[in-house]
Amino acid sequence: MNKLFTSFILLAFGSVLCHGQVATNPKVVAVDVEQVLTNYSKFQAARKKLDASKENAQQEIEIMKEEGKGLVDRAKALEAKIKNPALTPAAQEKSRQEFEVLRKQIQQKERDLLAYIQRTDAVLKQRLKSILELNMSEIRDMVALVAKEKGADLALNKSLKDFVIYSADYFDVTKEVLNRLNAAGSK
Repeated sequence: MNKLFTSFILLAFGSVLCHGQVATNPKVVAVDVEQVLTNYSKFQAARKKLDASKENAQQEIEIMKEEGKGLVDRAKALEAKIKNPALTPAAQEKSRQEFEVLRKQIQQKERDLLAYIQRTDAVLKQRLKSILELNMSEIRDMVALVAKEKGADLALNKSLKDFVIYSADYFDVTKEVLNRLNAAGSK
């Protein structure tokens, strides 16, 4: 009788546990977000503009460096002039004063160049961050839309290494997301 009662309790407890489990199988899709981002026409256009801005900034930096080099060359010429024994003391003093003014201009040019580089770098980084945030938001929205249309409960990012170890091709919605984004962007 005791065995029968224990068996009955175990059976009842087991059925309660089994009844509490979810019986549905979640549907999953996978997307290579990195591939979508790099091939998204809107992102490519924004990246091209950013690259053009970087190129313009680099050209401006080169101009500033050339100006600084010109100042250094003038300072070297003055330094040689100061060391010339044929120069009168008054002329040497005048050259020293010119050299001191030039030295200060060179130092200011170096500070200006460094400040320009830092400012430009910060602006370009902020622009890239904004571009990424905007495009990633659009990509996430499109992934969610495609996943819902496919009846998926979960969308995984395949581009994150070691996050998705394997996914069958039929789970991959990368091309569909990219095609829709590019089609929406061309309107």
